Amino acid sequence: MAGPVFTDFKWNDRPLCAEDEIPSALEDCHDAEALTAYVLKLLMASKHNYVHIVLEEHKNIVRLIDIKKITRHGGTRDADWNFHIAARATAFAYYLFFDKTEIEACQQCNSQHSKGPCVECVSSTSDIMSGACTNCYYSGNGRNCSIRKRLEREKAEEERLALPKFNGFSQEDLKEATDEQLVKWLRMIDAAISQRVGESMLSKKRRRL
Repeated sequence: MAGPVFTDFKWNDRPLCAEDEIPSALEDCHDAEALTAYVLKLLMASKHNYVHIVLEEHKNIVRLIDIKKITRHGGTRDADWNFHIAARATAFAYYLFFDKTEIEACQQCNSQHSKGPCVECVSSTSDIMSGACTNCYYSGNGRNCSIRKRLEREKAEEERLALPKFNGFSQEDLKEATDEQLVKWLRMIDAAISQRVGESMLSKKRRRL
């Protein structure tokens, strides 16, 4: 089955441009629509599986590519970007086609030290992004995206509250427990140990101050 063609993708219910009008080089992109058309053509030529899954399932462009400006050595220029690795191409595909799940930008995108290339912080709860924003995912820092970390804390708290109150267990309890119950108990114990270790280290650090 043939893959999508360029004119399948719509911005405001119309193609960005005719296929023969797509800029052939980055320096020929003089506005956001031209840059988006150029990026989309690169994504269509990508060999990365997740990119093609996104392109197969999504045809309506949600936002145009907007590369942020950075200041280096007293001058201002566009941030560098490329699709050398799968995560970077995937991040751009999600930036184009997915609605963001958070209104506020993550801490990294609000920082001047963010390594993501785009102006907007676009978070996604998809399986691959796991709540991280496209900028953090692009830069290989998805696990540390403040949005993803908050969502993980909230999920862990929901799972903790859903557990029955723990009053200890016997060998008989362990034998009769399902695999799922054992995993939940193990996670609960691990979380309690991690919390105590963290509190202990913090207490020692405060005593040294």
